[in-house]
Amino acid sequence: MRLAKFMQLFHASLMPMAPANPPRPDLRMPYQLDVVCHAADTDEISCLIRQHLTLSLADAQAMFVAPQLRGDLTQLTLRVLCSKAGHASLVRLVHRLGLERTVRSVQWRPVTSQPLN
Repeated sequence: MRLAKFMQLFHASLMPMAPANPPRPDLRMPYQLDVVCHAADTDEISCLIRQHLTLSLADAQAMFVAPQLRGDLTQLTLRVLCSKAGHASLVRLVHRLGLERTVRSVQWRPVTSQPLN
């Protein structure tokens, strides 16, 4: 009896335990990108953003355009839903925008810590 119980516990300890909250691949996290560029090049930068998002795994929720305090600068604010697989494409977009000559600054951050379905 004792040997059978020992063997049962021994075999149970060898089985990998499933995590309490397994990661779901379909969860998407919201991110916000803030891009400051010259006002004359706003259309070019927004077109570049749209092109990149159509080829990536990230989905744009909204894009807002607002003038900055200086008259020649404009701020583009973009809200994006991104899965874990699409996170690399979001990093590439931020890097690509940083290489643009007319872009003055690029900032990105997660909006909340709660993933969206």
